Amino acid sequence: MANSFAYFMLLAWPVVSFVLYCRLSALNATFWTIAGGYLLLPVRVGIDLPMLPAFDKTSIPALSAMLWCLVVKRRWVPLTPGNLREKILFISVIVFPLFSALNNPEPYFNGEETIQGLTLYDGISFSLKSYFDLVPFLLGAAVVRTRAELVQLVRLLIIAGIVYTPAILFEIRMSPQLHTWVYGFFPHDFIQQVRFGGFRPVVFIGHGLLVSMLMVISCTAAAILTTMRLSLTRIPGLLILISLLVILLLCKSVGAWILGMVAILTILVVPPRVKQITALSIAVLVVFYPLMSLLGWFPIESVLDAAAVFGQDRADSLAFRFNHESALLIHAKEKMWLGWGGWGRNRLHDSVTDGYWVMVLGTAGVLGYLAISGLLISPILRAGKLVFGGRDAGQKQIFSGISILLVVLMVDQIPNSSLSEIVWFVAGAVLGVTSTKPVRLVHRKNSKLIPGKPARTPPSNPGAFARNNLADSTGSAKRQTAQLTLISSRSRAEQCTS
Repeated sequence: MANSFAYFMLLAWPVVSFVLYCRLSALNATFWTIAGGYLLLPVRVGIDLPMLPAFDKTSIPALSAMLWCLVVKRRWVPLTPGNLREKILFISVIVFPLFSALNNPEPYFNGEETIQGLTLYDGISFSLKSYFDLVPFLLGAAVVRTRAELVQLVRLLIIAGIVYTPAILFEIRMSPQLHTWVYGFFPHDFIQQVRFGGFRPVVFIGHGLLVSMLMVISCTAAAILTTMRLSLTRIPGLLILISLLVILLLCKSVGAWILGMVAILTILVVPPRVKQITALSIAVLVVFYPLMSLLGWFPIESVLDAAAVFGQDRADSLAFRFNHESALLIHAKEKMWLGWGGWGRNRLHDSVTDGYWVMVLGTAGVLGYLAISGLLISPILRAGKLVFGGRDAGQKQIFSGISILLVVLMVDQIPNSSLSEIVWFVAGAVLGVTSTKPVRLVHRKNSKLIPGKPARTPPSNPGAFARNNLADSTGSAKRQTAQLTLISSRSRAEQCTS
């Protein structure tokens, strides 16, 4: 399937990342190690070892970044988040796949074939895979600690879209061929990349929808930079935003168009506090979406009517996903709390699993679903504290803007599965900045603010306090006299020499 160059690239990526860490800052090196692996490494190619999940374009860059952060930059990346709420959610995401495997020891017949029961071996492998997927979240929290670094991350998201633009334009004109030419195979169904009389670019990400969402991320980052009245290498943020919007439109993905335009207009027009309230409200609705769908509360018909504006084929495609999703949700109810586990046990023989949230609910159950969605919502909650409690306009704009970005990506997980390692890195970065404790500044009388040094308070015995002050002043006077004597003797020595 894949050629030898695909495996060479996977094995060479730790070396590439080492060079990045030797030449760039910790933030830039970590971002390009993770984002570069996502944008350049082959899809559906991995190195399988016993017990461990496959080492692929997700795990190799993340583990390489964790290693070189420690070895090259001397920066320890914690194995779990430092905050209690995120720590509980993080550990839950790792542990629940193990419980799901132990809860599914029996074989499962999906209507066409029998899938064997799960074992402890499978549970450990699933848990390790979950941990590898969340390493970018830990890296983001470790290397992004200040607002200036968060602004730099926004710029890097824009640059990633700009760097990928030539390859996108090439495939829009010549059809998706780069992955086949470089790695020897096409990663998906080619017919799905034909849209509106042209082609959707795939490049090295795997699907046209994923490329479109990458451009949504870059466009949203450009909108955030515009609201903060900042530039990218002296190029105004608004000009960059318009350029990236053109590329997004050329990607020919209706869902990405809608999400991108909603996100951009919300960031540019809506006040920060309203943006934050909107992000939190939508995030809650996303969490309850499976329940709303099961109970028939989700307005499916209205959504299909809106999709028909872009063509009946778009409405039919969305209806196809909703129909399969309903069947998968009914199947998920049979193992509601811990799910069916892996190896395709969450599917029916004729089902198509496009939506990420439905896949999570089917494999990890309600508990795993709440843990993963909670881990994404938690940075939005922390950002809300700074938006509502702060007075800095720039701080409000960047945190509310990133909250909109995260919630838009959560919405996209309803029909698609586009939750990449870049998204987890951004979520971790928000956690890292909002969790950083400010340096304590202590004011001394007739002196400057001294970071981290406590002011000396007078003791309860006034006499002792006076004697201490007298001793300090006497010692200071003696030091000054000694310095003057030394200067005077040096001057006499120079005169004698001359």
